[in-house]
Amino acid sequence: MRLRPGWVALALLLLALAGGITLLSLLRASPEEVWSEVSARTPGELVRYLKRRLEHHGKLEAVFVPALDWVQRKFERPVDLASIPTLGKGQRVQAGVAAVSALDLYVSTVEELREAMRVATAGRTIILAPGTYKVSQRLRTGNGGTAAQPIVIRPAERGTVWMSVTATMGIRMTQPYWVVEGLNWRGECTSHDDCEHALQIVGEAHHVTVRDNLMQDFNAHIKVNGENGVFPDHGRIVFNSLNNSAPRNTLRSVVPIDIVAASGWQVSDNVINDFIKSGGNRTSFGAFMKGAGSGGRFERNLVVCTSRGISQPGTRVGISLGGGGTGLPSCRDGRCVTEHEDGIVQDNVVAHCNDSGIDINTAARSVVRHNTLINTAGIQLRGDPTSATVTGNLLDGHIGIRPGSTLDESGNLKVDTREVFRDADGLDLAWLGARQPAGAR
Repeated sequence: MRLRPGWVALALLLLALAGGITLLSLLRASPEEVWSEVSARTPGELVRYLKRRLEHHGKLEAVFVPALDWVQRKFERPVDLASIPTLGKGQRVQAGVAAVSALDLYVSTVEELREAMRVATAGRTIILAPGTYKVSQRLRTGNGGTAAQPIVIRPAERGTVWMSVTATMGIRMTQPYWVVEGLNWRGECTSHDDCEHALQIVGEAHHVTVRDNLMQDFNAHIKVNGENGVFPDHGRIVFNSLNNSAPRNTLRSVVPIDIVAASGWQVSDNVINDFIKSGGNRTSFGAFMKGAGSGGRFERNLVVCTSRGISQPGTRVGISLGGGGTGLPSCRDGRCVTEHEDGIVQDNVVAHCNDSGIDINTAARSVVRHNTLINTAGIQLRGDPTSATVTGNLLDGHIGIRPGSTLDESGNLKVDTREVFRDADGLDLAWLGARQPAGAR
């Protein structure tokens, strides 16, 4: 983002003054320790860190928080989107009624759905009649499908089925080759701690496909993880819309797509937005893969960390390979020397995040290419042994690298995106002028 030189100097002066005095006061640190702390962080990170450290220190808060608020607004552009353009991504509500054959299982109540999921075998389709299905106890898969004959859950007519979830999760999937498509999901728990997942995909549930769903008001809308040393690899999450209507007041992880210890997942053409966490550490991610998996792909997604109030409390990251790290018992190899290997993040649009748009944490041989980052802190490499090839990205943040990481960078265009797109902050990404800027794809 471009700021007038005088404003930059003043912002940096305020940061240095607030940072030095606050850290010396609160941490009793030496000037060298303060500099080490300051230099390792982006300006936005530093402001949020200082604000957290100033909490409950009344006099220091009164002096420094107004200045820090001012500085924060210079690095994080205000945003107030009435609606989010989908850019051709997210749930596709297609008109028409699904054909019903003699082999299909037609259901109209949650009890019938529960039984159909228990008895369905390879090649069967479970078709839901229009209506609201109140899920107060998790549903479960009973048998597995095959590559040629998956088991499918879908509505009789797109846009007419709502899954109202008041349980910890809607469906727990433990069998392979299932497809869940075309459903609307809403978490309606009294406490945000309770509505964890619309779908949890675990253990033997490899080659699961989740497509064309709308999922609202969960902590981790789609959760993927190992179980008893078995991992649900090679799944697909495509053309879904995932969001929350309000900040999640919970200590639990807030990550709409949360993939741990699984390999070979494809996450593409989804819209993920408004995943604010107001409880606990206040840190949330739009989507991540971690836990010593490999070969995952994030492609062509639209991630909008928040549609309004970018500088509200908390830290929001767009897409991550590595996330915040993984506890050893949950790691695929029991060690998590790397959080992810050979992952690809490409052709995504990430906007309005007060932290990194793309985060690579303890992830080896990552590829980050052809992404567009608008009003974020850019691309961040951190952790040892992180390594990444970062090419052909357009961003108005920066590409940061922390000790222990290795960066191979080429062809990236760092600009004020408002100067190259018709309405960057409104996600109208038509190029200004007759030609794209030099270096753009």
